[in-house]
Amino acid sequence: MAGPMLAAALGVFVRRDVIDLAAAEAAGLLVQLLAPLARLASVERGEDTRDTTRWLRTTIRLVVRGRLELMLAAEARETEGVI
Repeated sequence: MAGPMLAAALGVFVRRDVIDLAAAEAAGLLVQLLAPLARLASVERGEDTRDTTRWLRTTIRLVVRGRLELMLAAEARETEGVI
């Protein structure tokens, strides 16, 4: 069960140069992770019981490294025509 989940989690990073983390167009804000690299940190298995139903649980922890880029658009002043 952990195999497909791990493949899906790591698949996000395959051949990706940029991952958009947050964007607020109205505020002119963009946060990106550049050159992301992921490494498997741990896999933990266990079980939970809720309302007499037993659920199997797998927790996968990844360490993600990269360069964080923050872009903030400043409002440009209107230029006046002066001769």
